[in-house]
Amino acid sequence: MIAVRRITFFVLALLAWSAIGVDFVFPRVALAAEPELVDGYVKVGFELLAGFKITPPPFDANAKPGSDGPSLGAQIPDAIRGFDGREAIVTGFMLPIKMEGGRVTELLLMRTQMMCCYGVVPQVNEWILVRMAKGVHQLMDVPVSFSGKLHVKELYENGFLTAIYTLDGEKILPTKG
Repeated sequence: MIAVRRITFFVLALLAWSAIGVDFVFPRVALAAEPELVDGYVKVGFELLAGFKITPPPFDANAKPGSDGPSLGAQIPDAIRGFDGREAIVTGFMLPIKMEGGRVTELLLMRTQMMCCYGVVPQVNEWILVRMAKGVHQLMDVPVSFSGKLHVKELYENGFLTAIYTLDGEKILPTKG
């Protein structure tokens, strides 16, 4: 009975904290140390890239294709924006979105494989839009690593925020697992 009261108190406290805006689930991202470097590439994981709360702006019916949308401002921490333009290696799960000649030329690199089909709708900081000029073979349901230039910039299409991370992919790397 005491355990039930403690759990009830804890749940009520969480609800009260969230009602007044206390952010207890998603702490602000701060780098304790520079991420590992591998052959000149910074190794960045989704525990860092998705480690903050983000609220996408609403749909803008007046947005013109190719135009910039509203800025997410302070929602993307400076520690994350610091990766913009850096050569990076990121590991995730491949979700092909464009194929040419039997090879994947554009894909979403997802934090988990539970974020497609029948899983949970991902947050915009839980995927990276990867563009591979030469294309790669499709690898599904296994973690894969890509290297290339990482961009941290809001990407809008037809009035919707579609990505905050893009990677100009250079190559797919062997993943140990």
